[in-house]
Amino acid sequence: GEVSLVSCVSGGWASRRESVGVLGSKVLGTRSGDEVPSSSSEGGATVWVRREALSKSKEGSCVVCECCEVLAWPKLAAATLLASSAVLYGVAEGRELEALERWGGVLEALMSSLVAFSAGEDESGRESVFGAMPALVWAFERVDAASSPAKALEGLLAAESGFSDEASRRNNARLLSTSVFKRREACRLEPRAASGAATQAAMPKLAFGRPCSGAMLATMLRVWCAALNAGGKAVVVDAHRAALEGLYERSLRAALATFAAET
Repeated sequence: GEVSLVSCVSGGWASRRESVGVLGSKVLGTRSGDEVPSSSSEGGATVWVRREALSKSKEGSCVVCECCEVLAWPKLAAATLLASSAVLYGVAEGRELEALERWGGVLEALMSSLVAFSAGEDESGRESVFGAMPALVWAFERVDAASSPAKALEGLLAAESGFSDEASRRNNARLLSTSVFKRREACRLEPRAASGAATQAAMPKLAFGRPCSGAMLATMLRVWCAALNAGGKAVVVDAHRAALEGLYERSLRAALATFAAET
């Protein structure tokens, strides 16, 4: 069936252990249930994954993955963003500007390692790189009583005046964030609000307009990771094509098996 991946990423806690504890308790409220331990070759950033039901208006399943410090490694960040339908970005209280600045370098590295099409390929009717990006859900640990998460995000992404290096760096991060993440949401970093906002934003990835199953998503991720690990650029269309080819091959095998069983 269709599968969506929600990646939980930290934005400004003092330590990885602290971010793991905050996201683990505030995103899902608990770590009990259908959990699958996982790890990463780049610093063990992926801590755990858990299957969560999507909202009633959707079918399929949603996999929630805690990748606290994934933004520290460009290749891992690129793979996470490509695979995710939504990224829940936990923003620590008092570190909102620091959390914003983290996207500057990450997205610059991402854009240099990702292309939509192979050289010379006809791009008409194809999906862009930005179309492959997930929804970014900003989950604020603290929001003023007189404000709201949406207003907090609007204020954080508004360009600031001044010509200092800090202001220029933050404005660049704002420009990249609003350009790359066309779908942006905001919520409070509380169990129901955070998990609800993330799963609601997590629409299945598309391969040439077709919603991806778990097998298709895994195929796409293998293609992207192979390109990144080889020092090349991940090509969006290459992964989509491989996912559809795998789907057709599985469908053909299933049809042949059914035909053989009935004759």
